[in-house]
Amino acid sequence: MKYDFQIKMIAVRHYLDGHDGFKITARKYQVPASSLRAWTAAYQFHGEQAFRKATRIYSEQFRAHVVDVTLREHLSMRSAAARFNIADYQTIKRWILAAKNSAFPALKERNNMAQKTQKPEIKPEDMTPAELLEEVRYLRAERAYNEKLDALMKSKTERKKKSTPSGH
Repeated sequence: MKYDFQIKMIAVRHYLDGHDGFKITARKYQVPASSLRAWTAAYQFHGEQAFRKATRIYSEQFRAHVVDVTLREHLSMRSAAARFNIADYQTIKRWILAAKNSAFPALKERNNMAQKTQKPEIKPEDMTPAELLEEVRYLRAERAYNEKLDALMKSKTERKKKSTPSGH
């Protein structure tokens, strides 16, 4: 469903002024919370201009730039859409799929470079003791990183549970 400029501005300002969270604000203005979240992100990047209607024809160079930044910076499609003021995040998804199929000449070189830099998989039997030791160190560091990440996520979840008042 399409929403007009005014409802978007009122809902976003209500949320940003700290009156309510996404879900309550969305319910109050009868809009999907996901839309409110996207509008808010777009508004934070582009102000009211994010909601102005414009003819949206994107050059190949612009599309390639958006895809490159999205992949390089590991942006979500929604974040990239907000950052580049693209109305529908699915547009970026289509561009990325096209880029992976080398539909953008500007990205062909980048894709080829990424493929060249990947190391071929070497079997442990074919590795030298030094390479095996390096692999063990890498895997230990990776495991430690993942364990730390899990602990942080668990801690965040527990803090959220403690701060959220229960209905008892």
